Amino acid sequence: MRNPITGLLKWFLILAISIALFALFIHVIMPLALLAVIIGGVYYLFKRNHLARERAKYTPEGRRKVN
Repeated sequence: MRNPITGLLKWFLILAISIALFALFIHVIMPLALLAVIIGGVYYLFKRNHLARERAKYTPEGRRKVN
């Protein structure tokens, strides 16, 4: 006959591991993902603005504007 403590220990370990993984997800993975989204958005906006300023230096024919 199996020991009932073994089954209880199994469920305790499952619960402890799931709580640890959830805490890792909340405190490590979510902030890193949020940081990556913010950095990517800033990079996208900077690149879009930079390319627009570069395009504004040239005429539609491809010649550089003098003024």
